[in-house]
Amino acid sequence: MLDLRAHVRLVLGSLALLLLPTVAHAAPAPGGEDPVLYALDQELARSFSLLEVERSAPFFIGLEAVEIERVSIQGEEGGLQGYSPKRTRWIHADVRIGDPKLDSSHPLRNGEWEGRRSGRRVTTGEDVSALRHDIWKEIDGTFRKARKRYERVQADRMVLVEEEQTSWDLAPVKPSQELHDRPTLSDLDLQQLEESIREASRVFTMSKKTLDPTVSLTAEAVTQWFVSSDGHRIRHGSRRFRLSVHADTIA
Repeated sequence: MLDLRAHVRLVLGSLALLLLPTVAHAAPAPGGEDPVLYALDQELARSFSLLEVERSAPFFIGLEAVEIERVSIQGEEGGLQGYSPKRTRWIHADVRIGDPKLDSSHPLRNGEWEGRRSGRRVTTGEDVSALRHDIWKEIDGTFRKARKRYERVQADRMVLVEEEQTSWDLAPVKPSQELHDRPTLSDLDLQQLEESIREASRVFTMSKKTLDPTVSLTAEAVTQWFVSSDGHRIRHGSRRFRLSVHADTIA
């Protein structure tokens, strides 16, 4: 009868062979316009133009979007809990009021930290109008907070005490233009993965020494976008796979 170590070796060997050709490459982005990037570009231009006429208009707007596509499969002694595909997408706006040397993000003298990052979940669909609506809500809310924050920064500057920080709040950098492929999990054979997880977990039925054994696989495709009013336009991504085996044993 196999011992626990042999069980684990069989499980990991089986799944590693299955995933080896998958991890070797990242699937190319689908053809046509990237709706997320297009929505970011369009709403950035519209919002910056719209807010230019506001009191304390922003001199910089940066938009970061993150999308995570995830599939999780778990097997237990030949049984299968199935896979649960999930997609989430977030947008974060960085709106700066003032100028690069002193803006609304400047630290206050009392050391008060307001670092709870803004951001909101947005639609995971491909509808550009819906995406732009969500992006504008994030920009508008962040702009209102930045305007109040800049008033506090200006009031704080009235205190006649020399500041320790003399660096610029937004140092000038050369705009970056990098558009890499958008990763996806659409090329995974989920039926084959389910069957392999089922078979791998069945190994534990060969021993009475293991308790509640599970074999799990989690696959993620992460895409990040960044565009800004000073010319940045970036898209990059990656795919990640995690295999885990868990089992208790009788001493």
